Amino acid sequence: MLDFSQVPVLVVEVTSENWREDYIRKRAEYAFIEIPEYWIVDPNKQQVWVLSNPDSLNIYEQAEFKPGQVVESTQFPDLALAVEQVLSPPLVEELIQEQQAQQRQLEQQVHEERQRADQERQRAERLATRLREMGIDPDSM
Repeated sequence: MLDFSQVPVLVVEVTSENWREDYIRKRAEYAFIEIPEYWIVDPNKQQVWVLSNPDSLNIYEQAEFKPGQVVESTQFPDLALAVEQVLSPPLVEELIQEQQAQQRQLEQQVHEERQRADQERQRAERLATRLREMGIDPDSM
């Protein structure tokens, strides 16, 4: 039996070889501790089941999603994940590489902004110098 000090809002289970555990026993456990929504992700059957029990009535409503569909969550209505994304999530290494590429791009943008600011400052200093050479005080303008 599961023992949670706080009840999770959503549980995502990936099926194992023990279908009885995944499809039957856990449903009863989750209903008992009043988990409002859980997903069964079955890569072998290429499906995602969303079981929701928002009213804690010990009866889960279930919806089945197959490739080509978007998984709909009752707990997170703005969440939009294609079944393919759930069945084949990106590897952690890919996520890290993507984040690093975004960081490099941001650093490049900051560098370019600093270069432009330096160029503008140098241009302003040259203009001020030229005005002084012409006998005009640029600070009094």
